[in-house]
Amino acid sequence: MTEDRRSRNVESRALLVGTVINGAMGVAGLVVYLITDIQALLLDAAFTIIAVISGLVSIAISSTSSTRSQRYPYGRFALESLYMLAKSVLIIALMALTLWKVSAKAYDYWRYGTGEAMNIGPVIFYEIIMVTCGFMLYAYLQRRNHVLHDTSSLLDVEATNTRIDALMSGGIGVAALVVSQIPMDSPFAFLLYTGDFFITLVLTIFTVKDPLLMCGQAWAELSNGILTSGGMHLEISRIVGDMSPSKTTGHRCMVFRQGKGLRVAIPIVGDTGVATSAWRDAAVAIRERLAHEYGHVVVEYVIGGQDEERSPRDR
Repeated sequence: MTEDRRSRNVESRALLVGTVINGAMGVAGLVVYLITDIQALLLDAAFTIIAVISGLVSIAISSTSSTRSQRYPYGRFALESLYMLAKSVLIIALMALTLWKVSAKAYDYWRYGTGEAMNIGPVIFYEIIMVTCGFMLYAYLQRRNHVLHDTSSLLDVEATNTRIDALMSGGIGVAALVVSQIPMDSPFAFLLYTGDFFITLVLTIFTVKDPLLMCGQAWAELSNGILTSGGMHLEISRIVGDMSPSKTTGHRCMVFRQGKGLRVAIPIVGDTGVATSAWRDAAVAIRERLAHEYGHVVVEYVIGGQDEERSPRDR
């Protein structure tokens, strides 16, 4: 089995497992929301339902993104980056919409004294199950991505979504436990009516960072940005330096990433006197070495002058 097919199988199976588990969790979340009418639970359930729908889309993308053709000689890995961008934007929009709804509900209570007390019902028991399943699924997706040397953007975004969902479930469960202990004549009785606002606000503040970071990563990949830091960049630079013809490159290879697809551009500086066959053999050897580690890699030597070796701030 080729490295390409093996990585696709690992990724597709993990995405399928995640989709099935999220489907069951989403149905349970909607049922509990209909019983309690707690808006934070709607956000929690909506996250899970998004994970189910996007999981089906990610499975389709996983099976087609590495397919090469005359029109797409490097594959269609941009689909993975586009998927990451679309899903992270959707998550942020869902957070904002839910926060707006609970804010309006809390405002009505504080302004007009109207509202309904939170119905805790089966929330605590439900959230214990959801937190357990969520973190187990998160750990599973992370392990599967580690098998692929953390190159799968699809598994990364699904794991991040699962972690956010599990944290939300945990926050809702803790808040529900606290609210359930507040009597109606307590000075904190207002939390019985506005508790879901505070739950949603805190959860949004502590979890919005992840989809924002995913947006930034996806945009960098789609706009052809290079990796400038991290273990992957350092390891690839070391391999390129070790396996390129001696003293012939600038040793400042540029690594472009789109989803699982990597493209390594290695600058050739000055007149090297190295035969074309040597460059070809080196490129093949480097590609095979990197493909064993990262799966989908294209290696290119780029002819440049001394001026291209300097960074833009040096010019």
